[in-house]
Amino acid sequence: MNSVSEILDRQREELVFVRKLIDEALQQRSTELIKFAKLFAEVVSVVQECECRAYGIDNASIDLIRLAKDEKAKRMLDKQ
Repeated sequence: MNSVSEILDRQREELVFVRKLIDEALQQRSTELIKFAKLFAEVVSVVQECECRAYGIDNASIDLIRLAKDEKAKRMLDKQ
């Protein structure tokens, strides 16, 4: 089973891919590619929203995960 942190990391990667797809579509000025990028972005959005609901991920959870990662990084730096 994936941890919430792993899910959020993967979702960020998916959004980077969506951004690249949109940028490419706009650069090429291809109406078909722009339509595809829009549809793809909408599908990713719906899937990620459902996934967050299924795993109980909300903004508060995300903030706690960021805080935990920041604390872990700080501890690692303090050890050096």
